[in-house]
Amino acid sequence: MKKLLLFIALITIVLSAEIYPQYTPKQLLMMGTASFNGGDYETALKYFNEYLQINVDDQFAITLRGNTYTKMKNFPSAMNDYSKAIQLDPNYDQAFLNRGVLHTAMGQFDLAANDFTQAINIDQTNVSAYLGRGYAYLQNNNLSSALNDFGKAIHYQPYNPDPWRERALVHLSMGDAVSAMKDIDYAVALDPQNPAGYEKRGIILLQLKEYEPALKDFNTAIEIRPEKAEFYYYRGIVHEQLRNPEAAIKDYKKVLELNPDFGSKVQSQLDFLLNKPR
Repeated sequence: MKKLLLFIALITIVLSAEIYPQYTPKQLLMMGTASFNGGDYETALKYFNEYLQINVDDQFAITLRGNTYTKMKNFPSAMNDYSKAIQLDPNYDQAFLNRGVLHTAMGQFDLAANDFTQAINIDQTNVSAYLGRGYAYLQNNNLSSALNDFGKAIHYQPYNPDPWRERALVHLSMGDAVSAMKDIDYAVALDPQNPAGYEKRGIILLQLKEYEPALKDFNTAIEIRPEKAEFYYYRGIVHEQLRNPEAAIKDYKKVLELNPDFGSKVQSQLDFLLNKPR
C-alpha cells in the first residue's frame, strides 16, 4: 500500500511538472520578449511578472513590462514601471526615452521634452531622443527648437528618413515650402517603400493646394499599406477639394471601417456629404 501511495505521489509530481513547467529566469525573460514581439501582450505580461518576482530590481525587465503595459494602453502602470526603472538606474536612457514616448501619447509634451532631454544628456547621439523631443517641440509650436533637434538627428543619422520627414513639416509650418519639399523628397528617395514619406508629402502638398500630386501620394501610401485609416482620411479631403464627393464619401466610410474610433469629425463630414444635395 505504501509503495502504491508513493507511486501515485511520484506520478502526481511528474504530471504537475508537465502541466506547470518551471522555467529559469532567463527563459521567462526570453519567452516574455518573444510573446511581446508576437503581439501576445497578456502572455508577455505574465512572463515578465514571474521574472520580476525573482529579480525585483531588474530595470531592464521593468522597462519591458512598461512597454507591455503601454501596448495594452494601461498607461498608469507603464508610467510607474518606467519611473521605477529610472529610480533604480538614473543613467538608463531607454527608460527616459520610453517614458517620453508615453508622455507624448498622453499629450503631455512638456514632460515628454524633459524626458527626452534627460536621455540626450546621457547619450548625446541618441537620435530617437532628438526625434521625440523635436516632435514634442513641434506640438508646442516651438518651431526653432524642433528644427534644431531634427537637424541634430540628421547630423548623426543622415540616411535615416524619419528626421527628414519631420523637419519637412517644421519648414512648412515656418512658411518655407521650398525647404519642406526638398526635405520630404529626400526622405521619400531614402525609403521609397515606406508609406510615411508619401503621407507626409501628401499633407504638405495638400496644404500647398497642390491637390493632384497630393492625391497621387496618398494613392501610393494606400497601395503600400491599405489598412491605415489615416491615408484614406487625407485622401478623402483631397477628393473634396477636387470636387469629387462620391470618392470622398467612399474614403470616409473606409476610415470608419478600419478605425471606428477615428473620431466624430469623420462621421460629421461623412454625414454632411451624404446629406448635401448633388
